[in-house]
Amino acid sequence: MLKGLPAAFTLFLLAVPVALSAASAQQDAPHIHVALMTEVTQVKPDTPFWALIYFSPDPHWHTYWKNPGDSGLAPKLNWQLPPGWQAGEPLFQTPTAIPYGSDINYGYEGDSGLLVKLTPPKSLPETALTLGLDARWLVCADACIQGKGQFTLDLPPTPTHIQPAVKERFQQTRQNVPTPVQQSGHYQVTDHRVEITLPALDITDPNLQVFVAPNHIAATQPLPSIIKRADRLHISAHRHPYFHQAPAVIEVVVRGTRQSWTWNALRQSGQTTPR
Repeated sequence: MLKGLPAAFTLFLLAVPVALSAASAQQDAPHIHVALMTEVTQVKPDTPFWALIYFSPDPHWHTYWKNPGDSGLAPKLNWQLPPGWQAGEPLFQTPTAIPYGSDINYGYEGDSGLLVKLTPPKSLPETALTLGLDARWLVCADACIQGKGQFTLDLPPTPTHIQPAVKERFQQTRQNVPTPVQQSGHYQVTDHRVEITLPALDITDPNLQVFVAPNHIAATQPLPSIIKRADRLHISAHRHPYFHQAPAVIEVVVRGTRQSWTWNALRQSGQTTPR
């Protein structure tokens, strides 16, 4: 899995389009099926709606989170939208830790999705709308295959029927997106460690996992320590060996047994960034 990539060589292959509908565009690629879909029955001016890019890898294959861990690549999305449209940053589901030899990667074994908020302009034509997406991904098992696909979504100006399978995939994806915590935490980077403090809410789950984005901030191993004191979570992780600079904000996802949460952690004011 890219560090490079695993010991086996990597291929780069195009997805093959399959059946299209008004609400979804689907493509088959080596060891994965990828679909773009929306849940709206009609696009309305200046009214945001959600699109879903859904990855269904073969058994024992996996895809990656925004920070892929020790190796791998996160999906990349390049939208081709009509003038005046806007696409938000994708919302990732909570990842899992995927061991591979001595590495630990972050991603998804099984189906996963990316939610993207699309906002149309204040005026729309009365004709059908065409949305385009150039998507790139990496799917891995003992080997890795880079894939890409060009998706075209045609949305008619009149109401359409949304298939139950589309609604089910949106529901499954939303259930696995971490709950955002409005109150931010803070963090600092020392010569050897990343120290994070988060508002803990009422978290009582003793089995917690931590994921930090972007990559090259916190090392995947040894696993970070997590201590709850009063209303705060204190997370201490080893600094990543490729650490270069501390960004103003990092994302911290904490995964529990049945629920997960995500915080923005702000770089501690006045910190001199180690290099």
